[in-house]
Amino acid sequence: IDLSEIKHDAYTRIIDENTINKLCTLPLKPYQVVGVNWLKLLHESGINGILADDMGLGKTIQTIAFLAWLKEEKLKRIIINL
Repeated sequence: IDLSEIKHDAYTRIIDENTINKLCTLPLKPYQVVGVNWLKLLHESGINGILADDMGLGKTIQTIAFLAWLKEEKLKRIIINL
């Protein structure tokens, strides 16, 4: 994949740790926050990917945090369009 083809605006908005921790009751570790932002980058760029690492490093909570953020963003867009 040529990274120059990825939409540059996707890089500008990072989901910060405080926002993620408001969406999840379990606080994420810094590397998990990076994983959530990587999922966000893939989503906003229309690229598929697989979140994979060693067992027990929190792929499930990263995915849940990303989906919670995605739901929150969708709700914001609905409210704005009312």
